[in-house]
Amino acid sequence: MNESPHLVKFLQDLEHQFCQAEASEICTAVHEQMRSSAKNLYKYLILRSYDMRQAQQELHHLGLSSLAAAESHIHYQLSKVLGWLCPEYISNPCSIDDFTGRKLIADRAEMLIGPKNQPTETPYLMVTIDEKAFGDPRYFDQLLLHGMNVARINFAHTDEATARSMIAALRESSARVGIACKIYMDLAGPKIRTVIPGNKKKIKIQAGEIVNLCTLNSEPRDKKTIWVSEASIFQTVSPGDRVFIDDGKFYGIVEKNDCDKVAVRILRTPQEKAEIKSDKGINLPDTQLNTPSLTSEDIKHLRLAGEFADLIGYSFVRKREDIKVLRSHMRELNIQVPVIYKIETSEAVENFPDLLIEAMREPLFGVMIARGDLAVEIGFERLAEIQEELLWLAEAAHIPMIWATQVLENLNKTGILTRSEISDAVMASMSECVMLNKGRNIHQTMRTLSDILQRETSHRQKKRFTMRSLSIAKRFLHKIQ
Repeated sequence: MNESPHLVKFLQDLEHQFCQAEASEICTAVHEQMRSSAKNLYKYLILRSYDMRQAQQELHHLGLSSLAAAESHIHYQLSKVLGWLCPEYISNPCSIDDFTGRKLIADRAEMLIGPKNQPTETPYLMVTIDEKAFGDPRYFDQLLLHGMNVARINFAHTDEATARSMIAALRESSARVGIACKIYMDLAGPKIRTVIPGNKKKIKIQAGEIVNLCTLNSEPRDKKTIWVSEASIFQTVSPGDRVFIDDGKFYGIVEKNDCDKVAVRILRTPQEKAEIKSDKGINLPDTQLNTPSLTSEDIKHLRLAGEFADLIGYSFVRKREDIKVLRSHMRELNIQVPVIYKIETSEAVENFPDLLIEAMREPLFGVMIARGDLAVEIGFERLAEIQEELLWLAEAAHIPMIWATQVLENLNKTGILTRSEISDAVMASMSECVMLNKGRNIHQTMRTLSDILQRETSHRQKKRFTMRSLSIAKRFLHKIQ
């Protein structure tokens, strides 16, 4: 079938690079249980450093795999393609075929989260616990019966006493209904938040106005002053840097930095006369932040997580050193709990392969796409593209992925389901676990999400579309026969 010598030469050169990657220090510096996955990730990164579109078109024309759905077993797939294109070519053996690659991900997901309460093809369900609702004994019973596999306790909004009460209530409910559930404790990380000075709870802002960001407890300069919970930003923020407040609802540009006061010109508000409230997040995607990913509060909560958690969420991880810092503290506290690394900054996206390789020094971990802050950081327009890229790379590394933030959010908060939310939930089916935030309609939301996921996973495995029989096709053929 050697109809395209240029194509064959390109693929053979690619396979040669794959073989060289086998002995790379990158692949040997990880945990022994992760070595084959590290090799597969490295090879996939080599592949994706090329523009493969022309080669894919030629392969598709020849009726061969275009390598588009082979993240988990890329060397094996390339070898098979070369075998058909050029039978005399002897490719190097590869231990990870398509079954092995997919099984590695499924096995690691089960080691992280446990057996499923729902059909095995559908993702696990994680639910953020509502601090105001968990006191009702029926609350956890219903969550468990509707398929909750993981209960998320978010230290950004929960103190230790409340967390202990949540855990006790969950364990009682789990024993009562006979359904096991993992406990996921989310370290808050250095989220920069607004603080409204004095007794005011909010300030009114119009587009075009200047807002002054100031250090905590400083003397308010004017009525449009907002204190900032993290003082280190004043060291690095510069004129021209973008500022987003309250999940991007408010957008402005830094005009001046006077060391303890930053003047921000607000260019966009969610409505003509909008209000900024306390405890809302501030994102600075253009600013190099010196804040540690692990705060003193996180270290305090880490002790509690070591006592109760099955999984620990690491917020705002940005670089390999952040992982090393957490690992050091966990070693000191003798905590041996798998970590879920949350990708929610542009820096984390840029460093994602490095983060995976560093995390692979441990035998088990997961990754969460925390799409709330991530969308603000990278721009909402890029979110769909970036979240798919992260999914591809995690699959190449055989790492379970959690799809998080604002899944069916409108339904959860208002009871009304939107068309765009359904499409978003369909995308979530490519992950191993989907996280829901708390909301007053959480049980209805869980039922709806489970239905969407079960329907979609009958059509696809990860990003590979499958072909189950279609009722519409059966009806047509029955009609004409």
